[in-house]
Amino acid sequence: MLARITYILLNKQLRETQPASSNLSLYFAGHEHLINADRTQVLDLFFSSYDETVKKHRQLEEKVRELSETQEYLYEARKEAEQAKDARGLFLANVTHDLRSPLSAIIGLAELLSETRLQPEQKEYLTVIKNAGEILLSKINNILDFSKIDAGMLELEPVAFDLYEQVNIIAGIFTKEISDKKLQFELNISPQIPQFMVGDEAKLSQIFINLLSNAVKYTFKGGVTFNISCADCTNDKTARLRFEVIDTGIGISKDEQQTLFQPFVQGRQPAVRAGGTGLGLSIVKQLVARMGGTVALTSEPGIGSAFAFEIEFPLSSRKAVKDAKLQKENCVVQTTHGSLLPENENSALIKDIKKILIVEDSEIYQRIEREMLEAWGYKFELAENGQEACQIFRERGDEFSMILMDCQMPVMDGYQAATEIRKIEKSRNAEKSIPIIALTGGSEKTDLKMCLNVGMSDNIEKPLKKKQLEECLAKWL
Repeated sequence: MLARITYILLNKQLRETQPASSNLSLYFAGHEHLINADRTQVLDLFFSSYDETVKKHRQLEEKVRELSETQEYLYEARKEAEQAKDARGLFLANVTHDLRSPLSAIIGLAELLSETRLQPEQKEYLTVIKNAGEILLSKINNILDFSKIDAGMLELEPVAFDLYEQVNIIAGIFTKEISDKKLQFELNISPQIPQFMVGDEAKLSQIFINLLSNAVKYTFKGGVTFNISCADCTNDKTARLRFEVIDTGIGISKDEQQTLFQPFVQGRQPAVRAGGTGLGLSIVKQLVARMGGTVALTSEPGIGSAFAFEIEFPLSSRKAVKDAKLQKENCVVQTTHGSLLPENENSALIKDIKKILIVEDSEIYQRIEREMLEAWGYKFELAENGQEACQIFRERGDEFSMILMDCQMPVMDGYQAATEIRKIEKSRNAEKSIPIIALTGGSEKTDLKMCLNVGMSDNIEKPLKKKQLEECLAKWL
């Protein structure tokens, strides 16, 4: 409206004072154009252009506003998705920890019970319980591993290892099941395969176990073959190896093959489905990819399946492998003293050792640790959380020779407690720090790092094994 009023006033003024027509220069598409026009035409051109510019500008402002709102919406949606992902990861971690704890207790008590006087039938039942617990624990570990892969938290931990030893140990895991199903098993390692190399031994074992477990599970006649051959072993610094797990099982249809490596998907025929989380092959695919390989599958229903992948490893030596074994995060150094049971030559040493402080909120684990220590003649005292342990140490710290510290407890966790105990020692100018042995719920390298960062001396993975604790006591006491 204002533009039109201004136009009318200017038009009147020009009409009274200026000639009826004038020359107008326009620049369009890089060229100059001269137009002879009267003042009315010139003003019409100017104001029509102005009106159109204002209109386009308003449309552009509207688009910018819509784009800004869309960006803000996407930002909020992404933020919510990240929060949901974090919440899912935390939920899975908490659930798996809550499941691991009672399972670890079952396995630990089964181990203690196996050393008592039992009838043959009772021992057989106990073996079944222990094996079932180990299987269930491995499935829970799969869920935990998947949650870490999905959250991008998985890290490879390359160490020097003995491939021959590793493969033979893994093959031995399936000996009984293969024997019970009357299957044949072949392990073929090419003579050109180097024995010592560098890689994530634990993750590689997990790949082998998942593939062999599926092969044995879905094979009911014939057998399973595990081949390791050289894809390229001509380099004196690295070797590219090819791994194949071949079975004569029920096979996988073309349709099932399309989704088999997706998480929570179980292939094969429902009639013979043997349970599981449906995460095994998804984890295999992710781990192999992280190691620089790709899993290939060939299968035909009723004939069998073959899974294959190639990975390149740096080569190592026997000495490096031996050194790596001594430095494993969960390793306790072998000693020449043998057993720590009271009837052996270390009885006198045990009598000289002060009490051991057990910091554990689980009554079941308190009993497991107490039973083990009592069997070896050790004295001990119990604390149910980190705060209680700090109070005991503050008042009577010189009564103890070692602390067994659970890491996840109410009131105050093991990490906080260890930090506080080290502060107490520092304030007293203690000549020697008391060994604090962490009892962790997982074997991840991050567990050891967290323990060492807060001043702990070592860590033992749950489920607590008698041999582990025995060797740890020998190492630190």
